[in-house]
Amino acid sequence: GGEAVETVPVMPPISSTTEINYYKLDEIDAPKIVESMKSALKAMKGKILASGSAQDKLSAALCDEEVMSALVSISRLPVFSNEFGIAFKDDLDLLHALKQIKYFWNLPQSQISILMSQLAKQLEGP
Repeated sequence: GGEAVETVPVMPPISSTTEINYYKLDEIDAPKIVESMKSALKAMKGKILASGSAQDKLSAALCDEEVMSALVSISRLPVFSNEFGIAFKDDLDLLHALKQIKYFWNLPQSQISILMSQLAKQLEGP
């Protein structure tokens, strides 16, 4: 006698799924990052110097298109990568502030104000 061999049909490896890369981060371009933050700070300055309550001025500053764009762009950067650290190795205070700004969505407005103030000191001087 011979042994009976059962064959199991195997599905061919067809990939019909689409990969969605939610965490695809942007490329690190230090001069572009610095320019973006300087533009955001300039836009914020105009809103902060306007008349009104502190809450209204901060809300207006954070709702500015240039500010929103800069904050979102920082949030899409790999701020904890070696490449990012090397790009900003000459200004550790700026590196520190940018790492915190990445998570602005989760920060209270007062903390965002403090961080933007620190960025202004680093990028514009006292």
